[in-house]
Amino acid sequence: MKNLRIVFCLVALVLLISGCETNQHSNVETSQPSTVDTPKTFNNSALSISSEGNKWNEDKNALPFEQVIDKVSFKVKEPEVPFEVTHKAASLITDPFVVIQLTYANEKVGYQLVLAESNSDKFKPGGKVGPHLKDGTETKVQSNQHSSVLAWRKNGMTFTLITTKIEDGEFVPLYDVSKLKEIANSINEIE
Repeated sequence: MKNLRIVFCLVALVLLISGCETNQHSNVETSQPSTVDTPKTFNNSALSISSEGNKWNEDKNALPFEQVIDKVSFKVKEPEVPFEVTHKAASLITDPFVVIQLTYANEKVGYQLVLAESNSDKFKPGGKVGPHLKDGTETKVQSNQHSSVLAWRKNGMTFTLITTKIEDGEFVPLYDVSKLKEIANSINEIE
């Protein structure tokens, strides 16, 4: 359970490092405002480390992946995940602005990829200057000892791509910056 909290803290930390520069609540609309703030839209499912090895902790109270995506007012994009996905989850964070977090994992090999997307202009990536995407979009590298992270803004949207793997009982970066760039270039709208 401690490792599960570490993963969520890492994601929250990345979002904060990304430079959210607001002290006010956003009034970004979602397609169903009356239900978007229910606890069910926040999905605690994630890959974790247990005494038995890698483990997918399923949030039994969370909405299914597709239903969470349907609650967002903007077109959600999905990456081509470069590993076999055994589990996936979607989570919606609505305070202080709307962020959808898509999580893809392979429990067997201990790989996890998270893509966070927001249409808020208050959500701006920070970090070291990274490589440009194939269309010229500038990126920022926010990697640390636990995860590899690439963030960018494009067409009014902010994206944060986070990858981790479990190695020797610890979360460590899964991919280098060039592989993150390749994944970022693969992102397409969900049909």
